[in-house]
Amino acid sequence: MKADLESKLAQILAMRKQRKSYREICVELGKEGIVVEHGNLHRWLKRQRQKAARLAEELAPFEALENGKTKSQKPLTALEKIKRARESAQVEKKEPVFRYDAEEIRKAQ
Repeated sequence: MKADLESKLAQILAMRKQRKSYREICVELGKEGIVVEHGNLHRWLKRQRQKAARLAEELAPFEALENGKTKSQKPLTALEKIKRARESAQVEKKEPVFRYDAEEIRKAQ
């Protein structure tokens, strides 16, 4: 089963990008002779993604050295990301549609 699924990984990922459910993917794989339960397929795909993420994390320092970066940069916090987004996106201030004037309201009463 494992080797069969690994050979169809690209096809499975393409179907997931098309928002097909794991049950639908299992039916498609069943037509090709690969019998697997939808829950097992989900767990297998989740493990594959975790392995890929771990590998990318382990290789990051080596890729940084190849690209000329000697120090690894720590990931940005959420507040730092927000700050950078605000700095990069300059938004023009618009006049408010409605202005609250307390004196006009008092006169009307």
